[in-house]
Amino acid sequence: REPLFSKEIAALKHDSVATHMSLMSMFVGFEGDAEELQLPRGNLWIFPSWDHDTALKAFLDDPVDAPIPAAFASFSSVKDPTY
Repeated sequence: REPLFSKEIAALKHDSVATHMSLMSMFVGFEGDAEELQLPRGNLWIFPSWDHDTALKAFLDDPVDAPIPAAFASFSSVKDPTY
């Protein structure tokens, strides 16, 4: 099975495309309330390792197979029940 976005990532390896960092926001709707789903009340920072420099270098060297170097998750409706 071909990895997700493999064609797009391959196109980015062209010499005319410079490497940059990017961010992506994704808003997901869940069925059920925060208590029922046991959502955390705080933010989550997710890293493959505490050695951030090495994790970033591994990702930049191999963006297809290396783990994403950092991810952030927040549950707005848990923090603000009127949301």
